[in-house]
Amino acid sequence: MGKVYIDGEIGWDVMPADVMDQMAMVKGKDEAIELHINSPGGSVFDGYAIMTALRSSGRPVDVYIDGLAASMASAIAMVGRKVTMSETSAMMIHSPWSVAYGNAKEMRKEADILDMLGNQLAGYYVSKSGQTLETVNAWLEAETWFDPQMALEYGFADAIFQVVEPKKKVAKAFDLSRFKHVPDKIAAMYSDESVKVRNAEKSLRDAGFSRKAAKTILSGGMTNLRDADETTDEVAEKPAKKSLISDSTFNKLMQLYGPYTNK
Repeated sequence: MGKVYIDGEIGWDVMPADVMDQMAMVKGKDEAIELHINSPGGSVFDGYAIMTALRSSGRPVDVYIDGLAASMASAIAMVGRKVTMSETSAMMIHSPWSVAYGNAKEMRKEADILDMLGNQLAGYYVSKSGQTLETVNAWLEAETWFDPQMALEYGFADAIFQVVEPKKKVAKAFDLSRFKHVPDKIAAMYSDESVKVRNAEKSLRDAGFSRKAAKTILSGGMTNLRDADETTDEVAEKPAKKSLISDSTFNKLMQLYGPYTNK
């Protein structure tokens, strides 16, 4: 089996191209894909692109939920011919949501798009689980969390595996504050101060910085960004570069988020 990983937020940490690159490394046309998921979800359309790539590959897909499969990540899990969850994992399904602005007509249009996406996602969950559309829609509206046993009972999972001696910690810091009904146990597993790094990085990216520049800033690399082209073993005299960010903006970011090391 060729292993493919979705580890992080879809459309941010994991892009469709990342998954396709991993799939391209799987040898043998008939070799199954072993898809490992640990994700809080993310962009619906990036998720759809990943689902399309998996379905159109012509390969059987076996899904392993190592940690969290929430929101769009749970929808991607539905492509598996078999879905196996770690005994310490969790799955969550909910209705899609968005942020929009504009007049009443534009808001209604956005609502129509959300309804369309919700109907599509409900179809995937119904197809996998065998539950009625009415039941699935009620779960989506309520933002429903499933432990492995519940997911198995309701048809979203096919098996549960036990991790006796994990080689590494599966849980990573995810910002789950966007969700309304996160169980306390799951919140404790995935919440961490390092989530602030992700939020700060997003703010810098929204402000126009590249991902590399944002990561460098948050790891304490402002001096490198402002004063030199590169760091070398030998000290070389180089003209200082123009600052990419003002001192006042940087200080505000540090007050809000850090400094933190992006690991």
